[in-house]
Amino acid sequence: ITYVLFPVGTGNDWIKTHGIPKDTNQWLKMVHAGKTFQQDVGILEYHQSGVSKLRYFVNVAGLAYDGFVVKYIEENKKKVKNSLFYLFMIVRCIFMYNLRKALIRFNDQEDSGYHYTINAGICKYSGGGMSLVPHAVPDDGQLALTIAGNVSKIGVLLNSYRFYNDSILGHRKIEGYQTKEIFVEGLEEAPILLEADGEFLGEAPVRITLKEKALKIIVP
Repeated sequence: ITYVLFPVGTGNDWIKTHGIPKDTNQWLKMVHAGKTFQQDVGILEYHQSGVSKLRYFVNVAGLAYDGFVVKYIEENKKKVKNSLFYLFMIVRCIFMYNLRKALIRFNDQEDSGYHYTINAGICKYSGGGMSLVPHAVPDDGQLALTIAGNVSKIGVLLNSYRFYNDSILGHRKIEGYQTKEIFVEGLEEAPILLEADGEFLGEAPVRITLKEKALKIIVP
């Protein structure tokens, strides 16, 4: 099966990685040309109200603060109008959020501590143009993992420009990795929240893997 996406509405982060045009005429030319690309698909095994769930994702999954923001937006029935609105929500929510302690396992490594956010990406962009996993390559058979450690609220605000210019891994408390599997579990009673492709899903423990080149799409 070959899929083609017609971009409408706001966000459209996934199309940025593939360069899919928003202009209708350019989009039709792309479809008629019929060039295809096969990207990886992420797999999430997580929990929702204590029940085990499984979900696929094609762009970026986020835990900790990312999950908190998306859950807040959904619960308060906020409509994400544009990328500036999403940035506003990030700034607004940061003063409501307390860092959670978590254990992250990947590549035979363990990272235990307080984390601002944890991102696993197939593609590069999320949150209305943010590049939280700038090292993501959609067909390399790897998950791009970004771990932001104990960054202060002021530190997040002062470095918010890094969300958009591919420099997030330049911060001394933020690390990037490539891996085929990630496991995250909370180390406190408060849950580690999970979202994927802009939708709130549930909470940790979470196991993230991928299926290589499982999605065939039409691209420019």
